[in-house]
Amino acid sequence: MARRSGGNRRPSDAAERLLDDAALGTALRRELAAGADTVLWQQLGDQVLVHLDTVSVQTGPHGLQVSIELQTDQSGRRPLTIGFALAGPDDPADLTAVTEQLPAGDPVLAARWGHLLQEAVFEALLRVLDRTAEAAGRVPVGLRASTAGLELVIGEAAS
Repeated sequence: MARRSGGNRRPSDAAERLLDDAALGTALRRELAAGADTVLWQQLGDQVLVHLDTVSVQTGPHGLQVSIELQTDQSGRRPLTIGFALAGPDDPADLTAVTEQLPAGDPVLAARWGHLLQEAVFEALLRVLDRTAEAAGRVPVGLRASTAGLELVIGEAAS
């Protein structure tokens, strides 16, 4: 999964904001549902409950894992875990991520809802970066993962 171009730069005016796992989990929950604990996704006649109160995040030196429980009548309530490979602490921040073809977890849930979940979570990560940059009067530069958390790198707007 790749998104947006314009990364791979580290302007001299770049600033970094670090979100630890707990803060990132809270930010993702906010972006995914605007405060709701559970949302219902519907697509092509299928439905799944997404339990956003179960979002958990674990960052590492070159990526992060996001786990969220989903529920259908057929599967019951089960977690899906998405691994995102991101720029590491010594890499230039960018706006790309790589994932496995499907999240880990229940194979039926992953096959039906995995791609949608991956897209939703990555878009939420980018919105967290956008909001952080906007609040500082800057522009998004990219993301970097470390054992301390997710670094949101922002820079001055081009004049």
